[in-house]
Amino acid sequence: MSVTRGTRVMATVVLATLIVACSGAGTAGTPSAATGAPSVTVDPIAGTAVVGQAVSITAHAVDTTGVSRIELHVNGVVVATATSPSPSGQPRLDATLAWTPLAAGAAALLVIAYRPDGTPSQPAVLAVAVAASASEAPQPSPSPGTETATPSPTPTPATPSPTATPTPTPKPTHRPTQRPTATPTETPTPTPTPTPTPTPTPTPLPDLVITGVGYPASAAVNTQITAAAYFKNLGPGDAGAFTGSWTYQCANGGGVTSVNEDPLPAGQEHFLDISFTSDTAGDCDVSIFADTQSVVPETDETNNEFDFTVTVY
Repeated sequence: MSVTRGTRVMATVVLATLIVACSGAGTAGTPSAATGAPSVTVDPIAGTAVVGQAVSITAHAVDTTGVSRIELHVNGVVVATATSPSPSGQPRLDATLAWTPLAAGAAALLVIAYRPDGTPSQPAVLAVAVAASASEAPQPSPSPGTETATPSPTPTPATPSPTATPTPTPKPTHRPTQRPTATPTETPTPTPTPTPTPTPTPTPLPDLVITGVGYPASAAVNTQITAAAYFKNLGPGDAGAFTGSWTYQCANGGGVTSVNEDPLPAGQEHFLDISFTSDTAGDCDVSIFADTQSVVPETDETNNEFDFTVTVY
């Protein structure tokens, strides 16, 4: 399978709302302050994400210099921002950011805190599975209860059959004087039935694609740039072991990283972490590839690549 450069996927910006709580108002998750950049943590998402229903993400950021804002990124697009009321920031900023998913599937969310001078924190990553509807969301298993016995049906008494009266057999009135000669009957020769030739059933093929990509739109020089994605098998067949890879090319150079992936059954997915740094301002072009060495036959060989760009300032 030859890897072709795929079409850049544009993420849809979703209307987001937010609630900001200042200073020590939050009680869940206390991040530790970093000396060179802010530190941010997020609480686990309560419930199941469903298309069209708002999801709340609670974040906590601290920094001795001051935190001026917290951003929520989905597929490289900022969908919600919490801003400190103080222009110089504050040592702790707690915020609840809202995001409404528009499509079912896996999504990677990045939460980043910033100083007033624009210095970002390392992203806090959330992997979220979005269901198409509430009825398709995973339901908790019912608690074991007392089994209710099903009553056995009451047997219906059998109706006695009437007693048959034997009919007397009439005696022959005379005996034949000569036994008839039996005429032999020819036994037909059976015609053999042809055995049908079985039609071979085609083997279903897998289809490896890259979904749920999350990445920052921009980052500061010499700070770690972190992104996340999924390798997912959307085909009806299972995929064997394969090699995935990602490359980046910035103004000061680039690199290539390969990842050996285990077999991927139909409908399953593997999570992929991506990180790199750049000491020069400019655009960094990133490409992710599934089945880099073309060892997996697929139903579609043209959807194994995802590309995006991070601007370094």
